[in-house]
Amino acid sequence: MTLLPMPPLRSLRGPLPRTLVFSSVGDRGQAVSSWFGDGTEPRDYQIALVYYGRDPFGEWASHLQSQADHFAVLLGGKFQNLLWWLDQNPQALEGIDYVLVADDDIHMTPEMIGRMVRTTRDYRLPVASASREWHGKLSWPHTGRRGSGRRTNEIAAGVELTNFVEMTCPLLETAALRQFLDLFRPHAGQLTGWGADWLISSACYTDDRPLGILHNVWITNPRTRSRQPAIGSEIDRLQPKRDRERAWLAVAAANTFPITQNKQIRTWLPQPRMRCINLERATERRERFSRDWIEGMGYPVEFFNAFDRRQVEVGEGYFPYDEAAARRRTRRPITPGEIACATSHALVMREEMEYCGPEGVVLFEDDCLPLPGAGRLVERIQTAVAALPGVEVLACHQPLVKFTTREEAGGAVRILHPPWGSIVTWYSPQGLRRAFELTSRLNCPADWIWQDFAREGKFAMLEPAVASHARSDTTYIGNQFRGVRRKYIA
Repeated sequence: MTLLPMPPLRSLRGPLPRTLVFSSVGDRGQAVSSWFGDGTEPRDYQIALVYYGRDPFGEWASHLQSQADHFAVLLGGKFQNLLWWLDQNPQALEGIDYVLVADDDIHMTPEMIGRMVRTTRDYRLPVASASREWHGKLSWPHTGRRGSGRRTNEIAAGVELTNFVEMTCPLLETAALRQFLDLFRPHAGQLTGWGADWLISSACYTDDRPLGILHNVWITNPRTRSRQPAIGSEIDRLQPKRDRERAWLAVAAANTFPITQNKQIRTWLPQPRMRCINLERATERRERFSRDWIEGMGYPVEFFNAFDRRQVEVGEGYFPYDEAAARRRTRRPITPGEIACATSHALVMREEMEYCGPEGVVLFEDDCLPLPGAGRLVERIQTAVAALPGVEVLACHQPLVKFTTREEAGGAVRILHPPWGSIVTWYSPQGLRRAFELTSRLNCPADWIWQDFAREGKFAMLEPAVASHARSDTTYIGNQFRGVRRKYIA
């Protein structure tokens, strides 16, 4: 088998959405250089900079101009300068999907910026922001990075939904940016770096489309600048800190904005993501079938093109297959269909590891049918996981063979000897990572890895199930080891 190089994360999902990175840059904004990249990774976004420093013809300003796609000079705050620049360039946002408006002291690589944009798109967020490292400046605790600081015991991954993001480096859909700037414009002459975040929330947040804190990207908002920290922030040249605060309080008092106070800030977890493994040659038929019942419950589905058995049969593959290792575990070789199935699951797991948070992810194959109660899928998952601590994988489909019950609670059973099947499965972040590590070995069919989880009490099944496999074969495997004829080797 010829091994193909492992693709970068998200490589199968198309190019990065069209993105513009904007900032006002002063004489101590050297962190901006990290946005340009070092030549070893692609920078597939535009950069627009407005210089507000003291020497627009100096070496630093010339360097910025040579590296940026757009460059201008104006003394003003970040959002004031953005508004001015767009007024000067009214066509600048045509064809742009997202705009990242960042302070000039935030270190970000092209990989970080790309991950922010892809995550924001995947979660359909109008506005999002990377989480903050605790050793930097942190004004809002809910933006602090999970897995460290005050949030050491939380999962350091995924997205946290909220109605408020801080103004240091918000990423906005272009439509959301326009909404914010329309609200900001009447007050641009008064507000310099204070209150803009409240206006972003007021203009862009709705219950249907919340904002997000990205816990798969971490930035540091430095407490002091690398140069001349004793003289304070460059923004103080525009307006002293106390005056900036007074200006916002005056604007807030004179207007009725929906969100203006700390006590109004809320955070919550999103629903588990839904990913459907779907053969490209069956995309139209299967997508319509799956959307009918999954999206009908109100959970948008992302489709993932499966690895085809035909690719295996002509010697292609992403992961090494060791027949001797397979025989040691299963007492037989793995068929091309089983290799293709395992590869499909492993590749989508690899993608989801970048995005999966505490709520987990549901991966399912595209030829399953809903059972009564399928509309309560997420509620059932949440109840079962709460009732069975330690469960990392939860099968939600009807088993094709009998199983051994170890523990029953919360509408689920913890399994000792699991049955066949990987039709509709929920993974926790830990379970997803371990499942990828096991599946990508290609030493057993994808659903045999449940034995490894079951031995440690980490595998369970919903009882009753919410979906069934409607046929005796499947798009991906279709071999003589299917279903009830398959025997497990402990």
